[in-house]
Amino acid sequence: MLSVRRSIISLFLGAVSLGAGATQPVNPVATTSPADGPSTTAGEFLSTLDRQDRPAALALWDTSNPELAQIANLQVDMMLAVARLEHAVAARWGDAAPYDLQMAVAGSDECGDITDTIAGNIATVKVASKDSQPSRGPDSYRMVRVGKRWLFSLAADAVDRPQQVTAEQEQAAARRLIKLIDEVGKDVQAGKCTDTNDVLRKISEGMGSP
Repeated sequence: MLSVRRSIISLFLGAVSLGAGATQPVNPVATTSPADGPSTTAGEFLSTLDRQDRPAALALWDTSNPELAQIANLQVDMMLAVARLEHAVAARWGDAAPYDLQMAVAGSDECGDITDTIAGNIATVKVASKDSQPSRGPDSYRMVRVGKRWLFSLAADAVDRPQQVTAEQEQAAARRLIKLIDEVGKDVQAGKCTDTNDVLRKISEGMGSP
C-alpha cells in the first residue's frame, strides 16, 4: 500500500524535514532549548493544531516573502487536516489508533520528546512520536531565528522537485490532498470506514484519482 506519511511529505512541499535557505555555521551543537527556543515553538505549534487555531499556527512560520507564505499556508492547512483526521480516528477506535496511519505528529497527545540542534540562527527540531513501532522515526523540522523568535521555515529553493513538476502543480496536489484527508475524516466520523486500514485505503485510492 502507498505510504501515506511519505506521500504527504512529498505532496505538501516537504512538510517534514525541509531545509531552510540560510547558510549554517559549522559545528552545530545539540542544546537544551531555552523557554523561548525552537523546541518551545514546536510545542506551541502542536497546541495550535489541538485547538485548530489556524492564525496562531501560521504565526509560527516564516512568511517573510510571498513564496514562503504560500508554502507555509499549505503546510499549516495540511497539518490541521491531519490533526482533524487523527482526532476522528482516535474518537472512533481509541487513542492508539492514529499511530496506525504513520502520519506526522499532529497533536500534543501523541507527541514524545522534542529536541533541537542549533547552529547560529538555524535550528533543526526533532519531534518524537509516542508510537512504539520500530519504523516510526521522529519528524524533523527546520527553523530560523527572526529577532528573538524561532519560526518554522520552508525555503522554496530547498524543495527537491521532480523534473517537469512545477510549484503550481505541487500546490494543486497539496490542496487536493488536504480536501481528501478531510473527506476521509468525515467518513470516519460517519462510520463509513471499518478500521484504520480502510482509512489508509481510501486515502491511497483518492490520491490515485485524477
